[in-house]
Amino acid sequence: MEYNGRKVNGLEIIGRIHRPEEEISEDIWSRFYSYLDGLTLDYVYEMTENVLTIWFGSRESNDFMKSTYSLDGKTFSGSWQWPGGGYSFKGKRLE
Repeated sequence: MEYNGRKVNGLEIIGRIHRPEEEISEDIWSRFYSYLDGLTLDYVYEMTENVLTIWFGSRESNDFMKSTYSLDGKTFSGSWQWPGGGYSFKGKRLE
């Protein structure tokens, strides 16, 4: 992927946090590991009916993505928003 003229390549792992001697987190988290510069990015996920929200850093952050999926699950649209910027997107499921 390329973003703002910068190549982005890495691995994102998604799941619940489960630290030793602690309960499993209610929230679903992900961490992105960049192959190019060692950058790590954390996200929190929430799915309610047909709306997916992903916050950067922590729940209720002002840097987030909200996407709505069609009831048949074939199309989606949404936007990333952060202080001073953002972008919108649309997509469809490939079969």
